[in-house]
Amino acid sequence: MGFTQSCRVIYGKDVRHEGALRAYDGGRELVTVIETICGDGSGLWPMIIFKGENIQEDWVENSHLSMPDEVLIGYSENGWTDRRKGLRYLEHFFGPESSTAKKAHQHHRLLLFDGHSSHVTWEFLLYCLQNKIVPFCLPAHTTHKLQPLDVAVFSPLKRK
Repeated sequence: MGFTQSCRVIYGKDVRHEGALRAYDGGRELVTVIETICGDGSGLWPMIIFKGENIQEDWVENSHLSMPDEVLIGYSENGWTDRRKGLRYLEHFFGPESSTAKKAHQHHRLLLFDGHSSHVTWEFLLYCLQNKIVPFCLPAHTTHKLQPLDVAVFSPLKRK
């Protein structure tokens, strides 16, 4: 987050432009975005976690654009997800009244996820089992190759 004042590209003659290092003026701050793609190709709204002690309204609204109500907004001291936020995301998007539950028609749903500590908790796994969600944790240190969103969706964007 934030805006840069200018951009400089620093590289030697033997370095191609794609491999250039970029130096930015101005501050930036990252946010965490938790997102989900369903097996039928549809997507769920994300959860966006800002770094801070509270949410400032202008982070998510301005005169031209407002955040859809379906997007979950949160904050944490470091801008990362945690156990509470992981469980909140699960309850909101996979709970009994969620769109995923309605699509499943009382059948079990498979949830693929990485081994982040916000997902691998007793409360998270118990909630899955109580709500016909089969949790499948991808093996450690393999998500860069196995995680469906990283491989199928973000990888082409990253290469481009």
